[in-house]
Formats: sequence, structure tokens, C-alpha cells
Amino acid sequence: MLGKERVTLKERFRAREAKEQEVFKHRELFIENVRTHVLSVLVAQGFEVVPRPPADQDFPLGRLTRKRG
Repeated sequence: MLGKERVTLKERFRAREAKEQEVFKHRELFIENVRTHVLSVLVAQGFEVVPRPPADQDFPLGRLTRKRG
């Protein structure tokens, strides 16, 4: 291990935690952008957002169905 310093477990944990926080922040910004831009276009195309059941937490944008009539 010439020229390399050992990285402690605590330092690796902090680096990973910082990366996860950054990814979470970018995910939230992406979801907000999709809600703002894409959902408004889909609603204009005749879709409506239906409230999701409490157990469905996989898809954060809700469920879209085509309006009747």
C-alpha cells in the first residue's frame, strides 16, 4: 500500500451517507419536475390523477386514468 492511506470504516460510511443524501435530493427534484411538467401535459390530454390506495408507495406520482365522456 505504497502512497495510499487507509480509509476507515467510519469515513466510508460518511461518504456513502453523503452520496445517498445527494441521490435522494436529486430524486425529489426529478419527481417535482415530472409533476410540474409531464402531469400537466397528461391532464391536458384527458387523463386525471386518481388517489392511490394507502399501501401503494412505489409510484410517487399517483395513478393516472383516462377520463370518460
